Amino acid sequence: ELYIMAGHLEGMAARKAAQLPASRRKALASNMRDVNKELAASLHESVYATEAYNRDLEFHRLFMHEGAGVRLLRMHQPIKLHIERYARAYFGVLIGGLANSVAEHDLLVRAIAAGEPEKAQKATEANWYKASERLLRTIQHHGEKGNW
Repeated sequence: ELYIMAGHLEGMAARKAAQLPASRRKALASNMRDVNKELAASLHESVYATEAYNRDLEFHRLFMHEGAGVRLLRMHQPIKLHIERYARAYFGVLIGGLANSVAEHDLLVRAIAAGEPEKAQKATEANWYKASERLLRTIQHHGEKGNW
C-alpha cells in the first residue's frame, strides 16, 4: 500500500506540474527526459544498482519539487522513506524490471511536456502500481528480507 499511496501523492504533483506555464513545463520535461535517459543508460551499461536507483529517485524528485506544494511534500516524505527501505533491499533484483519503468517514465514526460494533467497523473499512478507489482513478484520469488 505504500507504493499505491506514493503513486497517488506523486500523481497529484504530476498533475500540477503539467499545469505549469509552458516554458517551465517544457524545461521540466527536458530535465526529466535527460535523467530518464541516464537511467536507461545505467541499466544498459550494467553499472551499480545504486546508480540506477539514484537516477530513478532524481527523476521523481524533479516533478515532485515542481508540482507539489509544501503540504504534499510533507505527506510524501515519510512514505518515501519507508519505500526506500524496501527498494534498497530489493533493488539489485528489481533492476531487470526497470526498463519497463523507463518506458513508463516516458509517458509521464510526454504528458507534462504537452500540458496534459490527467495523463500525467495517470502515468505516474500507473508507474507506481506497476512498481508495486514488480516488488511483490520479487518478494514472492526471493522471500521477504525484513518486516518494516
